[in-house]
Amino acid sequence: MKLTTIFQIVFIFSVIIAFSSNGLNADSFASLQFDNDTFWPAKNKDRWYTQGMLYESRGTSKPEDVGIPWLLDGFFKNFGFNRRNNWLLGQKIYTPGSVDGSKDRTDVIRDDRPYAGWLYGGGFGEKAHENHYHRLDMIVGVMGPPAMSDISQNGWHAAFPEGEEPYLSRGWKNQIRTEIGLVMGYTYNYRIPVYSRILDSILEANGRFGNVFQDIECGVEFRLGWLPTSFDVFRSENGFRISYKYLKKIVIHNATMQGGLFNTDDSPHTFASSEMKTGVDTEKFGLQARICDLTVEFSAVHISKEFVTQPEDHYYGIIKVSKVFK
Repeated sequence: MKLTTIFQIVFIFSVIIAFSSNGLNADSFASLQFDNDTFWPAKNKDRWYTQGMLYESRGTSKPEDVGIPWLLDGFFKNFGFNRRNNWLLGQKIYTPGSVDGSKDRTDVIRDDRPYAGWLYGGGFGEKAHENHYHRLDMIVGVMGPPAMSDISQNGWHAAFPEGEEPYLSRGWKNQIRTEIGLVMGYTYNYRIPVYSRILDSILEANGRFGNVFQDIECGVEFRLGWLPTSFDVFRSENGFRISYKYLKKIVIHNATMQGGLFNTDDSPHTFASSEMKTGVDTEKFGLQARICDLTVEFSAVHISKEFVTQPEDHYYGIIKVSKVFK
C-alpha cells in the first residue's frame, strides 16, 4: 500500500473519530475554519498560501475516559496544562504566485514559491484565566504527496468552478518532497481591559519549533464590541466584536519553502536562507458574533513578503464557525 493511501485512510478516520467522540457530545466545543485567498480580496486566486482547513475539538472529559495516550497526557500534566480531550486536524496548501493564469505549467518556477502541502494533527493543552491564556501544541504531520494538497486544491476548483471548466494546477509534481514533521508550539495571551466589556487589547507571543516550522512571533490585538470577559470558550457569553491584530514574525526555518530539515536537497525547488525574508508582518481584521453558543467569524488577513523575489504582499480570508455543545 502506498504511503499516500495510508495517510488518506488515517486522516479520514481521524476526522470521523474527532467528530463522533467530541464534537457532538455534551460539554464539548468544536470549531471548523476555512482559509482561502479567493475569500478576500477577490483578485487573489491560488497563490502562495492559497488554502487551508483546521478542525479543533475541546472536551471536558478526562483523557483516561477517552483513551488519550498516557505519554501525551503526562506531558501536558507535567507542564500544568488542563487534561481535557483536545484535538486538532488541519491542512495547508501553498503554490507559486503564477499558478493563476499559468495552470498548464509543469516546469519548476525558480523565482517563485514552490508547491507544498502540510497535513497535520495533534493534541493541545490550555490554561485559561480571566486575563491570561497559555496553550501548548504537540503536532505530527507530513509534507509531500501524502499531504494530498493537489487533491484538495483541484477538488476545490472542481466543486466551485469559476467558468465552464475548472482550472487544474498541473505543477504539483514539483512540490516539496515527503517528510514526516514534528512541531511543538506555545502561545501566550494577556488581556488588558480598557473600558468595561466594550474595549480591550490582547498582547500575544508565540513560537514553533520542529523540523517543519521554526519561528517566534509577537504582537497586539485591539477589540471593540460586546466582549467576552475571559478566554474560557465554554462560558456562555453572547456578544459581537470587530478587531485588528498585528503580529511580527521572525522566521528561522520554513520547510514549505526551504524543504524539511532532513531532506532539504531532495526537492525540485527550494529557497536558501538568503532568499527568505527573516521578518514577516501579519495584519488581521476580524468580525465575530456569538449567539446561543454558536460563533461565526470572518477575517481578512494581510501578510508581507515572505521571500526576496515575491513581487507583492499577500491577502486571504478566513471563515470560522464554532459551537459549544451542552
